Amino acid sequence: MAVQTSVHIDEPVTVIPGIGPVRARYLSQLGVDTVGDLLLLQPRRYLNHRRVAHLGALRPGDRIMVSGRIDSVRTRSTQRRRTWLHEATLMLEGCCLLLVWFLPTPDQARLPVQRGAYVTVAGTVSRCPRGLQIVHPLFPPDNGREEFIIPVYPLVNGLHQNQMRKWTSAALNNTIPPAETIPDDIRRQRQLIPLTNALRWLHYPHEPDQVTQARRRLAYEELLSAVIALELRKRTRRRSVSPCGDDGPQSRAFLSSLPFELTEGQRAAIADIRTDMQADRTMYRLVHGDVGAGKTVVAMFAAVKAVENGRQVAFLVPTRLLAEQHYARWKEALTQAGVRVDILLGDRNDDRVKQRAASGEVDMLIGTHALLNADFARLGLLIVDEQQRFGVEQRAHLAMRWPVHSLYLSATPIPRSLASILWQDLDVSVIPAPPAGRSRVITRWLRPEKREQLYTSLRNQISAGRQAYIVFPRIGTEATIDEADRPSPDQKHNLSAVTAYKKLTTGALTDLRVGLVHGQMPAEKQEEVMSAFQKGKIDVLVCTTVVEVGVDVPNATVMIIEGAEMFGLAQLHQLRGRVGRGQYQSYCIAVASPTTPLAAQRLRTFCNTQDGFKIAEQDMLLRGPGELLGQRQSGYGEFKFADFPADLDLMKSVVDDARVLLQKDPNLQSAENAALRERLLARYPSCLEKRGGG
Repeated sequence: MAVQTSVHIDEPVTVIPGIGPVRARYLSQLGVDTVGDLLLLQPRRYLNHRRVAHLGALRPGDRIMVSGRIDSVRTRSTQRRRTWLHEATLMLEGCCLLLVWFLPTPDQARLPVQRGAYVTVAGTVSRCPRGLQIVHPLFPPDNGREEFIIPVYPLVNGLHQNQMRKWTSAALNNTIPPAETIPDDIRRQRQLIPLTNALRWLHYPHEPDQVTQARRRLAYEELLSAVIALELRKRTRRRSVSPCGDDGPQSRAFLSSLPFELTEGQRAAIADIRTDMQADRTMYRLVHGDVGAGKTVVAMFAAVKAVENGRQVAFLVPTRLLAEQHYARWKEALTQAGVRVDILLGDRNDDRVKQRAASGEVDMLIGTHALLNADFARLGLLIVDEQQRFGVEQRAHLAMRWPVHSLYLSATPIPRSLASILWQDLDVSVIPAPPAGRSRVITRWLRPEKREQLYTSLRNQISAGRQAYIVFPRIGTEATIDEADRPSPDQKHNLSAVTAYKKLTTGALTDLRVGLVHGQMPAEKQEEVMSAFQKGKIDVLVCTTVVEVGVDVPNATVMIIEGAEMFGLAQLHQLRGRVGRGQYQSYCIAVASPTTPLAAQRLRTFCNTQDGFKIAEQDMLLRGPGELLGQRQSGYGEFKFADFPADLDLMKSVVDDARVLLQKDPNLQSAENAALRERLLARYPSCLEKRGGG
């Protein structure tokens, strides 16, 4: 196949010589489907070969680049390997280095070097019976450079490094240079290299600093695209609506009926919502706060205000348990405020409930994803709880499905430094602290061998009338029940929830009321167990992370997290938030036997820090953003080149530049921004909807 000289980045990767349908399927597993994907495939690392002037000081393991004359060559058969061994001796200042190739043919013409030739080779030095050698050396250009750097790519079965290097080289040499997406003035101000240089230096740098420059340039571009896309989406979602009036008797009655004093953060969030709903454009706001900060109260005010102004409310939650809990907790208060509320769970009552919503007989409908298929007579407000479980793309779908006021709640702490990216499409109200009087949860890290003492303390809490959670990282099955009969000292804390339930109910907690709940149980059974726990009919709930969000049992004062080293900091903090919700002193015990310094540091941070935002910052420092930028959270997948927290300063520059750019060219219609607009339409097609030519 002849090499094409005008390949476009959007063409399938099969236009590259040597890539057929089978290899294309292998590449697709790496996220490589087009030529552009191949050019943006980031090497895992680089092999750096430094030029040497003398062979006398070489050691096995050295990566070198060396020039010299071939003194001798020979070919011999290796019957054991069924290959032919080709050897050449390279001489440099009286020292020799053996060059070795294993090839499938004895044909002398295929020997890569000839006697007397002056060559430059690179590779890793190893020892052999005849001295030092390089097996299958590479041939870098003899241009006098001091370093020869080659990429090492991620692979799947069926692909090899030499193939990948050949294909990326062909793509670089035969692809039409892509248009610049970053305006020239921004590139100069931020000292960013051109895109064509960035792509070449990413794969074949001449020196290590070029890799740094290439990654910085590409990180800036993907951050700029994300920020602008989210900002444009934010603008397109603002729809004209009839403004709500000032707080009426229902809203005032609801606030005055609360049995507690609102915090300053709650009052500020309510003020933001009031301003949004009394405007003539749709609200699109996130209320973000730590666990237990009181976000639901703020959402209920918004619901009452909407109903008072003749609108219906849809309250979407991610789990059946959470829907049931919200309904049970708020039904009476909402009814007293004149709000007719019902619940939709995807069961046999669905048709009746949907008919009431469609006819306007229901003012507020609380439900799971089944709610998305309901019709409303006059829907005016959508509330989404635990919004991080729905993601950016689902937020976009909801906004298009229901062009009404939208209010999102999130209890997952996220570093404020990242919020400007993740929530660029939302207005944000932060509730920084939980209500006054809520006690600090005493948090301890306990080694598994101290578990007997832990159960003694647990029994004391149960005797005092309190309740407890014991969380496990795995569900397990009845087939693994024999684990309980043969746990090793190092594995006790890694038992599954099912196994531990059997062991505890026949051992340490035999005379207590112990329940079991996990995600593989039928929804009705989960609801039954959780209801019994909330009513105080269960003393100890053995569970998985199904209780991580939304579960509110004020009488629960003990949270035991088994195998705590297997959880991230943010998840540990969420689990801790299930206790300390009542008037009693509460405790969180992380049972763990970490095997790495990083895991131990994570546990120490958890025990010493209760501020969710600080927890999030530390979590990002220890292990990167994880799912904070992943598909579940952002809907765009992980950033390929942006690296947090190292690129936080770069991100701040991007946010500033994006704001200025959109002020100058709100619709990206100028010729200078044509390439950026095209890139945005390709990656985020909904961001430019209804914006003229989009």
